[in-house]
Amino acid sequence: MTNKVDLSPLVTRLNNLNVLTNRLADVIVRDSDQYVPFLSSHLAKHVSRIQTGTGVTIVWTEPYAAYMYGGKVMVKAPDTIGQRRGYHKVVTDRPLNYNHTKHALAQKGWVDKAYLVNGHNWAALVAHGLGAT
Repeated sequence: MTNKVDLSPLVTRLNNLNVLTNRLADVIVRDSDQYVPFLSSHLAKHVSRIQTGTGVTIVWTEPYAAYMYGGKVMVKAPDTIGQRRGYHKVVTDRPLNYNHTKHALAQKGWVDKAYLVNGHNWAALVAHGLGAT
């Protein structure tokens, strides 16, 4: 006995999930932008969306992005001589001071802040995309 199963609706739904994931990533980047520190625009303009097996990873690609996101002053390790590429930095307890001239809401953890403000909209976008609303 042979059973034939039509998987085309499932394939369509999976393709729609890929579109939905990319759309959500775009919305997250857009909503986060006003909180991204913006002095010379390098950090705000250098954001990538990397396709993974489970979705999209959003990465601000400037070398100092993680430093800015953490919001703490970092200094070279006490046993380090000079400023070599890839050298180890140590996080201090001093907060970074962000310039608010161009992005008045610039702060550390910009995606976290955007989620607090817009998370309900992100959830609604996903629910709508999944056909739940």
